[in-house]
Amino acid sequence: MLKGSMLSTFRTPDPHVGFVSTRLAGTDGVSWEADKWASVREGEGFKCFYFTGELDRPEDRSYLAEEAHFTHPDIEEINRPHFVLTDNPNSLTLLTRKIGCLSVKQIGILGCPLSPLLT
Repeated sequence: MLKGSMLSTFRTPDPHVGFVSTRLAGTDGVSWEADKWASVREGEGFKCFYFTGELDRPEDRSYLAEEAHFTHPDIEEINRPHFVLTDNPNSLTLLTRKIGCLSVKQIGILGCPLSPLLT
């Protein structure tokens, strides 16, 4: 374990933490857990940001992406194999990568290897 003075060497002047979810709103367990972790991290000097399909977080630190909501067809397709047996588990991997690239594209990072899938 790093001691306090050594740990400060690895911190950036303005450290950030990002929360990514299909929904961070209301009183569900995931939203409460995210609130608790955000409170802990902010107490440590981090600034928290949110990327989600539904939110009730500070607007200046949030990005709402309808494609990330749990009712979006792509997200439903990701969830389906967890509740229904499927013959093709590789399709889930491809779709998960597609969603990952979509989120990367939305926040402005270039170079997603699956960009043809996003059109």
